[in-house]
Amino acid sequence: MSGKRTVEDFFRVEASSSDVTQERERNISGSSGSVDIPTISRSSSLMSLGSEPEDSRPGTQASDQVDVVIAGGCSISSQELQTIKDKMAALTNYYKLSHVIKSKNAPDTSSKVLGKTIKVYNLKAKCQKCFAEVSFWNNTTGNLVSHYKTKHTHDLSELKAAISRTSRCSLKHPSGDDQPQRHQLSLKEFFGQATRFTQDKGKEAMTKWFARCLIPLSITDHPATREMFKVFQPEFRVPSRRTLTRDIKAMGEEAREEIKSILKELPHVATTADSWTAHNRSFIGSTVHWIDPTDLSRKMATLAIKEIKVSQTKGIIATKLDQVNRAFNISRKVVLTTTDNGANYVAAFSNYGSGIGEAEEDATNPDVEEVINSPEDQEEQEREGLDIISVTMALAAAAAVQDSPRLPKHQRCRQVKANAHTVNLLASIDVSQVHHWNYGRAAAPFKKTLARAQGLWNLQNRSSTSANTIKQVVGRKLPTPVVTRWNSLYDACSVLLQRVMDDDARLEAVNEVLRNEGGTNRNRTSYYGFDDQDKQVLQEYCKVMKPLANCLDRLQTEENAYLGVLLPTLTLMRVALERMEEARGDQALTYAKPLVRALLRQEGNKGGFNNRFSAMFKDLDLLMASALHPNYGMTTFNSVAPNMKEEIFQRIVKEMKALIRQETEERDNSQDMEAMEEHEEVSADPFAELCDTTQADQEDDLEEDIKKELLAWKRSKEATLKKSHFPAKYRDQWVTLFIKYNTGIPSSAAVERLFSTAGDVLRPKRACLSEDNFEYLVFLKGNLHLLKQKFKVPRGVDEEMF
Repeated sequence: MSGKRTVEDFFRVEASSSDVTQERERNISGSSGSVDIPTISRSSSLMSLGSEPEDSRPGTQASDQVDVVIAGGCSISSQELQTIKDKMAALTNYYKLSHVIKSKNAPDTSSKVLGKTIKVYNLKAKCQKCFAEVSFWNNTTGNLVSHYKTKHTHDLSELKAAISRTSRCSLKHPSGDDQPQRHQLSLKEFFGQATRFTQDKGKEAMTKWFARCLIPLSITDHPATREMFKVFQPEFRVPSRRTLTRDIKAMGEEAREEIKSILKELPHVATTADSWTAHNRSFIGSTVHWIDPTDLSRKMATLAIKEIKVSQTKGIIATKLDQVNRAFNISRKVVLTTTDNGANYVAAFSNYGSGIGEAEEDATNPDVEEVINSPEDQEEQEREGLDIISVTMALAAAAAVQDSPRLPKHQRCRQVKANAHTVNLLASIDVSQVHHWNYGRAAAPFKKTLARAQGLWNLQNRSSTSANTIKQVVGRKLPTPVVTRWNSLYDACSVLLQRVMDDDARLEAVNEVLRNEGGTNRNRTSYYGFDDQDKQVLQEYCKVMKPLANCLDRLQTEENAYLGVLLPTLTLMRVALERMEEARGDQALTYAKPLVRALLRQEGNKGGFNNRFSAMFKDLDLLMASALHPNYGMTTFNSVAPNMKEEIFQRIVKEMKALIRQETEERDNSQDMEAMEEHEEVSADPFAELCDTTQADQEDDLEEDIKKELLAWKRSKEATLKKSHFPAKYRDQWVTLFIKYNTGIPSSAAVERLFSTAGDVLRPKRACLSEDNFEYLVFLKGNLHLLKQKFKVPRGVDEEMF
């Protein structure tokens, strides 16, 4: 044994020196030309070879009774042994350390040093329940737990809790390395640490779980929740409700800063806005949308959902929207705000849409640097006869008007009524009173058919017995129209036609249900059930309304809802209706012709396609958006707006020239100033630049190139847009112009989805949720997809027991 092994205070010797001498002589005498590994007897197996008996060593008392025995050939320092004994002291009620058998080198998983190893020890501990000896290594507790799992199951949970408490104690690592040196990890070490559980990982995962699933925060304090996590991960300390609320707010602020950093880099964004009421509380919500310049995909985020405790007048709405835009520094970037057709929103943008002054917004925008004139500049301006305006007075004047609500400038942000909402009004309000269809006493076929269908729906919703009978006959529950849900009447009639009317057996069974359970003297119409005329009326209704339903579905999508989709989609709907109106022969409509005429045009200034959408086909920005969309381009203008085709063509050429010229000027301005001075010295004729026609020729060539590219641009049929769909020459400028006009969205469905999430949070039992907590929950739910995974890699000593 070397001099380093000083463990006299921690073990007792069970073998005498004579035993060792006899054992050595027996091994040597029995060898034949080779040296055998000594076979130690049981009495001497716990002492190292070559060591002296404890009673023969100077300074050692034979009466010392230390019950940890070190086997022969195992070297362990007193410090390491004491560390192991201290950690085992926490398990006194379950195990008692008895032997140190052997040691070996193993990889140190808690260290960041590549290839670092530590010495681990094979130990034996005596169970305090059955007094059996259990072998284990000091870097794992698997065998200790397995013994209790098979022999003492009722005490297993207490043992795990004790081990968990021991693993969190701040004891020094057996290797003595308190702060291991940082070093680049191997792939094996990296993935091993990424999958290791830590308290930070657990808290972040739990916070996201509560935010995604909209779970009440009080659930974290429920005993069942803590019992569940104790079974899944005993080491995890379940946060309290107060801690979870604080973590959700912190994650919400992190999401807010992430959104600000994203929006800061974008030149154009679009927003939606709407109001919502639930449990006698009113809110205003807003979302933001943009196009990713890298792949042209649409992105969105939740901006805010603010509670309003006063009447939602035009001034209040303008103030709240202005505050939201200022909070995210997008007042000068919003190109379009989409709302519904509410009178208060229309009035807000009409009265407060003049915008914020340039100087006023620059003074409040943190991204705009403040410019202060130096005394020399002021003297130079005085010599030139310029008026000097005090910066302090200008800022004071801007602050005086800052309290008044202002929306972004009209040319930068114009309010657009949600066109999907307008299509829904066309499909509901405009067809609610159509003569010879569903209005009037005589010749109103749809009125009678709808009354019978409504009787069936009411019977299903009123009686559980009838509902079960109808479900058994039809094979499913019949959908019921909902006033606030778009396309609900069309969907309900389609299911009724497909699942009932098209099957004679089912139709007869449903009619039998109506006769037996739904017929009353007050509703004689539903008493007789459906007939062949009802079937034909529903077929024609679904045929006429299908283009409108498809139009609504296209405009409500988020992935491909570019502003350029609007006019071609409306044109497709109009063309389909016109074809049905002009149909002859077998394709002609028998009952629904008045419906088609009402959808296309109505008397007055409100109803019908022409009255509601004709102005949009003269809007230059909407036409530009469609012309620059690769799926449509200029080729669709013969159907969309043939009279505006030439004007839009010239406008595209003009704006493309401006973009290309701007980038060329910026590139020229970055050239070396010395080269420019050299060029001026060489030029002897000061009027040479005026007589040079090169620039004019270049302008003409540029215009011809743009026209050729635009005329040769073929529309793409791929639904997912790519940069390769744009002309190859000046592609970056084409993409920039596309983003400028297509950032807006044609529907406010995004903010309606926001309110759907808000409804899941503000349920009847949570109606008293505070304003801040409610906003943070909804805000985080809508923006979790923007947060990157930020699980922290543990540093320092591992959280395992040893």
